[in-house]
Amino acid sequence: MLDSRTAINKSTLLSMPGAQMVVKGLEDMENGSASVEYYLARIASPVLVKAGLMSKVSTSIDDEINLYQLLNTKDEPNAYGKYNSLMRLLVSFETCMKRHLAELESRIKQ
Repeated sequence: MLDSRTAINKSTLLSMPGAQMVVKGLEDMENGSASVEYYLARIASPVLVKAGLMSKVSTSIDDEINLYQLLNTKDEPNAYGKYNSLMRLLVSFETCMKRHLAELESRIKQ
C-alpha cells in the first residue's frame, strides 16, 4: 500500500476542485470548529485518510445531515441547492484525489 503522506504536495492538492474548502475543513477539525468545510472534510474522510491527509475518523450520515442543517440555519436562501452543489464539488474532489492516488500507486509498482 502506498504511503501517500509524502506523495501529495500542496500544489497538487490545491489544484483539485474543492480542495480549498477541504483544506479549511481539515483546519477547522483541528480547531474543533464545526463549519460547512468541517463537515465536508468529515464526509471526505475515507479518501483523505487514504491520502495521508488526516487520521481515521468515524463518519456517519449525521455529517451530511449536520451539513444541511448548518446551511439551513445560515439563512441560506436555497439550502437544498447549496447542499447539492457542495456535494457535487466534493465528489469531484474525491474522484480527482482517487485518480491521483491510483497513478502514484501504479508508478511505484513499476
